[in-house]
Amino acid sequence: MVEADSRQISTAPEFDTSIYGHDLGKPLLESDPRNDKTESVGVSVRTSLEQQHTAMRIGFDYDQTNVAGGFRAREFGFQVTSDITHIAGTKWNFTGHTRSRIRETHLGLDGRQIESLSDRISRTYHIGFYYESPKSPFIAGFGRLSVPGAPSLPTVDGGYFGRKINHHITVGIFGGSTPDPTAWDYNPNQRIGGLFTNIEFGDFSRLHFSGAEGIAMTAIHWLSARQFAFFKNTISWKRPLWFYNSTEVDAARTSPLPGGGSNSTGISFTSSSLRLQPLERLGIGLNHSYVNSLPTFDPNLLGTTLLDKYVFQGLSVDARYELPYRISVFTQVGRAKSIADTKKMWNSMYGVSLDDILKSGFRADLRYANFTSSFGQGNYRALSVARSLNSGLQVEFVGGIQSLTSDSTANTSSHFVAGSVTWNLGPRYFFETGYTWSRGISMNYNQWNTMFGYRFGTFRSR
Repeated sequence: MVEADSRQISTAPEFDTSIYGHDLGKPLLESDPRNDKTESVGVSVRTSLEQQHTAMRIGFDYDQTNVAGGFRAREFGFQVTSDITHIAGTKWNFTGHTRSRIRETHLGLDGRQIESLSDRISRTYHIGFYYESPKSPFIAGFGRLSVPGAPSLPTVDGGYFGRKINHHITVGIFGGSTPDPTAWDYNPNQRIGGLFTNIEFGDFSRLHFSGAEGIAMTAIHWLSARQFAFFKNTISWKRPLWFYNSTEVDAARTSPLPGGGSNSTGISFTSSSLRLQPLERLGIGLNHSYVNSLPTFDPNLLGTTLLDKYVFQGLSVDARYELPYRISVFTQVGRAKSIADTKKMWNSMYGVSLDDILKSGFRADLRYANFTSSFGQGNYRALSVARSLNSGLQVEFVGGIQSLTSDSTANTSSHFVAGSVTWNLGPRYFFETGYTWSRGISMNYNQWNTMFGYRFGTFRSR
C-alpha cells in the first residue's frame, strides 16, 4: 500500500491554536514539517486508518487591527480544525486546520495592505478531504494540501488524483494555486499543475526508500513562468541513518514579469540532507542547498523561523544534543557562496529548548541566527513559551526581532510580540483571546482578537 507525506494526509495534529501553527517547544531541527531539510525518519503515514475517528473544533472570531496613522480594520471570520476519518463509513477523511476572514476596513484602504503576521501564517496551514482505500487503486485529495510524497513543492489550493499501479508505484496529476508565503518561488498570482509518480520500497524497521518524481508547470497571471522536472527521494536505514534530496530542474525560460530576466536549462533548486544519530541523545546532520535565483518568499516571516531552510544556503552542519532535565541544545553552522559573486559567507544559528521547566508544564524555545545569503543579510532572535494544562487552559507567547538588508524588500527591521490564552468552557465550548504587537517598516500595527467556539470528539496526539 502506498504511503503519503505526513504533513498533508489524515494525521492532523491535535487541535493547534498556536500562533504559528507549529510546535513551539521543539527546536529548529524538528519544529517545521515544511522544512524539507529537517524531516525525521518515518515521516510517511498511511491515510487509510483502521479505525474511524471523529473530532472537530469550530470557532467564530473577531479581530481589530490598529495601524499607525489612525487606520483601523475589523475582521469577522471562523476557524476550523478537523480530525475526521472514514466519513460516513467511507474511506474519505477530512483533516487539517483553516482560518477564513471577512474583512471590514475604514478610511477606504485595502485591507490586504495591512495583512497581519497571523494572516500570513494562516496560509501555511493544510486542510482537505483525502481518499485512499486498500481495496481501491485510486487516491485523491482536494483542499489546501501538498503533492503526495513531495512536501518541498509549493502547497496548492486545489487537488490531486492518482492511481496505484501496484503496491509500490502510484501515478497521478495535481494542480491549483500556490498560497504558501514560505515557498522559495512564492507568488500570490501563481498557478501550478503537473504529473507525479510515487515509488516506495522496504519498511522503516530496515531499509526504506520513497520517492516522488514528476513534471510541472507554473503560470503567473496565466502566463507560463516555469516548466520543470522534480525529484524528491528519501532513503533511511532503521533510526541511525537518513538521507533526503529534493531537486528541481527547469527548462530554459524567460520570465513573464517585467524585468524578470531569463534562465537556461539547469538546476533551479536543490536541497540535500544526511542525518546520523550515533548516540541516543545526539543527532548530527550534513546539509547542502542551492537556489539559482533570488527566492521570493515573504521576508516578514523571517523571525518566525519558518524560513530557516533558506537562510542556510550552501553547505552546513547541524547538531542537537539532549541534556538531562529535558533540556536540548542545537546549532547549525554553514558557509555559502553568493549567486552574484565568489565571496564566501558564514551563517550560524544557536538555540536551546526546555521542556516542563521546573515541573511547571511550561516549555520554551530560544534561538538566534546570523546569516548572509543570496536574498539578503541580517539576523533574528526568537523566543516562544507555551503551556497546556489538563484543566483546559492553554497559554502561548511568541516574540521576535529581525533585521534584514535586502534589495528585494524594504523591511529592514521589525519587532513583534504575540500572546494567546484559550479556556475550555466545559466539555464542548471554548473561548480564546490574544494580542499581537508588531513594529516594522512594512508591518506596523496592534491587533486584538477573540474567539468563541464549539468542539466535539477527542483529537489524536501528534
